[in-house]
Amino acid sequence: VGATITNSGTQVGFGGANTPAFLASVGSDQILTDNAVTKIQYSSELFDTDSCYDPTTNYRFTPNVAGSYYIFASILNDSDSSNNYNSGSIRLYKNGSLFQLSYMQTEGDGRQYSQNLNIIDIANGSSDYYEIYSHCDTVSGSTSTISNANNRNVFGAYKIIE
Repeated sequence: VGATITNSGTQVGFGGANTPAFLASVGSDQILTDNAVTKIQYSSELFDTDSCYDPTTNYRFTPNVAGSYYIFASILNDSDSSNNYNSGSIRLYKNGSLFQLSYMQTEGDGRQYSQNLNIIDIANGSSDYYEIYSHCDTVSGSTSTISNANNRNVFGAYKIIE
């Protein structure tokens, strides 16, 4: 109940490529209006194998190859003062509609909270697109910030080898 593979040269026909793939981060601090849903502007591309991510206008991933994709994002909301963070979420939109949500409620405990979102989805390779939004509610009604420091806020995806 075993197998032996003998290779006397270059291997071909094995595996595949995890592309298209991209990773982007927040290029400059982004201020969020309290208790409003806001699109996150991941404006700094770390890599983009097939130019499927728009870092300047729509801040969206539009895969140009049909298949299954692992999609992930993270944000760090900073409510600007201690014990001011009430609740918040990171939201994945597909084709302009809410598709996945990760929510956290703290009841005014703390200042900064990190949220992550991970999902596998099937894209059609022609018209499907994905965007990240956030919602933050502070106790005092003040604004919160998505910081560009140390790549804490990233959005990425890659095609799963099928």
